[in-house]
Amino acid sequence: MRTLFTKILTSLILALFLSITVSFAQDVVVNTNGSFEDSDVTASGDTASVEGWTFELQDDAVATFAIVDSVSKDGSRSLAVSVTATGANEYSIQAINEPFSVQEEKNYTLSLWAKSNATGTTANFTVGNPSFDEFGRIGNADVSLTEEWQLFSLGFTVPAGNTEGRAPLHFSFSGNVDNTIFIDSVRITTPVERPDYDPIAEGKAKWLGNVHSSTQLERFLDYWNQITPENSGKWGSVEGTRDEMNWDQLDAAYNLAKNNELPFRFHVLVWGSQQPGWINDLTPEEQLEEIEEWFQAVNDRYPDIDYLEVVNEPLPGHNRPNGVENDADYWDALGGEGETGFDWIITAFQMARDIFPEDTKLMINDYGIVGNSSAVSQYLQIINELKERGLIDRIGVQAHAFSNGSAQASGTTPGSIKRSLDQLATAGLPIQATELDIDGLGSDPGSDESDDYQLRKIQDIFPVFWEHPMVEGVTFWGWRLGMWRSSEDAMLWGINGRPRPSLEWLEAYVDTASVIPVSNEPINQELPSGFSLEQNYPNPFNPTTNISFTIPNADYVQLKVFDMVGREVATLIDSRISAGQKTVQFNASNLSSGTYLYRIQTSEFISTRKLVLIK
Repeated sequence: MRTLFTKILTSLILALFLSITVSFAQDVVVNTNGSFEDSDVTASGDTASVEGWTFELQDDAVATFAIVDSVSKDGSRSLAVSVTATGANEYSIQAINEPFSVQEEKNYTLSLWAKSNATGTTANFTVGNPSFDEFGRIGNADVSLTEEWQLFSLGFTVPAGNTEGRAPLHFSFSGNVDNTIFIDSVRITTPVERPDYDPIAEGKAKWLGNVHSSTQLERFLDYWNQITPENSGKWGSVEGTRDEMNWDQLDAAYNLAKNNELPFRFHVLVWGSQQPGWINDLTPEEQLEEIEEWFQAVNDRYPDIDYLEVVNEPLPGHNRPNGVENDADYWDALGGEGETGFDWIITAFQMARDIFPEDTKLMINDYGIVGNSSAVSQYLQIINELKERGLIDRIGVQAHAFSNGSAQASGTTPGSIKRSLDQLATAGLPIQATELDIDGLGSDPGSDESDDYQLRKIQDIFPVFWEHPMVEGVTFWGWRLGMWRSSEDAMLWGINGRPRPSLEWLEAYVDTASVIPVSNEPINQELPSGFSLEQNYPNPFNPTTNISFTIPNADYVQLKVFDMVGREVATLIDSRISAGQKTVQFNASNLSSGTYLYRIQTSEFISTRKLVLIK
């Protein structure tokens, strides 16, 4: 047993690790006065001296610009743009945040908050150089505003030869006449250059990945060691026009993975959504030829795919390509329901097995699985049919917030997630959590309350996946502003340019959690044959954690917690209980930060483990 000094030192090192994470992991804001806090409240039109901003009217447009303190998102001020008449161009009414210094070929993010006094108003938000060359615009077009604050963002790379930037915000749109638009917290940020920084799960028994997309790439390799393209691998993204292939973004994702020796999961070959529109106009015979050509083209271009999602969202009512549940209509070409009820899935997997290399692992993927025993049963019926034919190697569960218990409307519990994973594990195939996100409070993004909510949820949910013996890895479906659940404040990287408490906890937890590589053997659903005491999860924790154990027969059980000098601080169980796997929640809200021991004792078994409380 380690000495008291060693255990205290371990706690100190963990605390130091967290402090280093915070001190290094920050984005730099390069623009000036984006929140208007450096400006005095002005009368309408009196904005000539607003630091960092230029306001322009052209082409007979009529509007006023004012710094106001009656409406704001962050701080106490915002910009109010009141439009009376529009000009000939969208930029006839514009507010320009300028100038700011940039470095060529470096990644930046433009973000801002906007609202209006009425729905139906419009703006576009751009960033470029003083010569009027655009680096990009949010949404690639105009954006619609509402009476509620919305967060808009854009990731962009500064082209070679540019050292100065400007961010023009355009308001000359007919729907804005006689209305007022409010702008706040305009930020141009770039990550701090820092020394080599290992991904969170570097050297661990499982990988921890994220999606590849333009808004999620900053500092990606500092945190994640598995890559999945978010949208660029969908058939409609690659071949929107028949026989014209756009591989650019997919190439970037694949090359990033292979150049850094990271597992690459291809998402996705067959789906009912985001498929090419032209496929519906073909006969079933022609469709089947095109599907096979699509499979072959992917294989030819990417010969070293680690995991291949053959079919996505195949359960009834989800996103089957039947022309009913979504736009794509080609499942008859694959055999439709057929004798099994899902012949189209079998055909797709058989085609993939025939075309792709033997070491490419074929997998299925769907949402709404975890926490839903009925969906698990339906899913297993498909999986087992594929397994009997030797056509499937991995099981994917999306684990989105709306089904994992982190969305406020979701009633899923950690216990029900584990039961779902246990049930899926009976198929004897490794499982991947493919599209995990953990919501904050979308009603109050960026607030301490939202941070606290997300932290509690990730502490409850993530360890269930990470510590499950059949889960070989977890992929988050975004982690920065611009991810698909930004409106639910699901980012792990804060809008303040720093990691949120959830990300700091995730780093510390993965560093200390005890997990083993995934097994290909199915989990035994019968009563346990022996005793065990599992590592608590989450660990480190604040203020609650779960402790699981198994006993093979009914027995008198004591489960107690002690401090490092042996004093009892909590009794969790002191009674006779039945055989099976048990989980107890430990609430340490009345204890100080530090390392503690928890011990189970029965008539035949004694075991002790440590846990770390960080407040």
